[in-house]
Amino acid sequence: MRLSRKGATNGIPIWLLALTIGLFILRVALWSGHSQQVALKFVNWRPYTELKTLAKAQDKPLLLYFVGDGSPKTEMMDDIVFSNRMVAECILNDFYPIIVPGANQFEDPERLYIRKLYKKYMVVQVPSLVVTTPAGTEVSHTNGFKPSAQTYQFLKTVKDGPRIKEAETSDKEPKDASGKSKKSLDWHRWHDSEGNDLPEKPDINDLEPDQTEREHSPASSFIHF
Repeated sequence: MRLSRKGATNGIPIWLLALTIGLFILRVALWSGHSQQVALKFVNWRPYTELKTLAKAQDKPLLLYFVGDGSPKTEMMDDIVFSNRMVAECILNDFYPIIVPGANQFEDPERLYIRKLYKKYMVVQVPSLVVTTPAGTEVSHTNGFKPSAQTYQFLKTVKDGPRIKEAETSDKEPKDASGKSKKSLDWHRWHDSEGNDLPEKPDINDLEPDQTEREHSPASSFIHF
């Protein structure tokens, strides 16, 4: 390769060659950074402490990722499933992701709070994914390692299905002191139209003898359907 006195290599100016190489390197770096950005977002899940604060104000369902104290299958979910572009974009667009670690690595009261989360959502195996409303009502869950295609199908089915809307509607309904919806059949069975408690049906052992005989006489002993 000969360098002419005019600063060119085989007729190509050196500055143009350097500019071309520089643009190529920049393009590769930007592409690599963009590809890595999607995957890294799912290594850095939101902390479980946001369940008490920011998560309740979200306008999208929560995706709780229970990882326990770590396992090979959890690493596979991180390295294979959550680095998949379709899965990553689905979570980014449709869910608010929160990671829930194992309780053993914490002291009280955090340890007790985390244990309550595992008990509330009946998580007995990790990794587990639980979809809830912002208020914390469970919509659906899946246990154990699931390949990328299966995880994506689970997320899309839950997001597009009717159960999220039903759960969100239930969250907005007025509740009594015990947390039961005032629109449920069971609630109306024990309350009048103004929301007052109805008296409980007396126990048979509390009835007077003549009343007991009257209610259990042959005339009243017929089958109800």
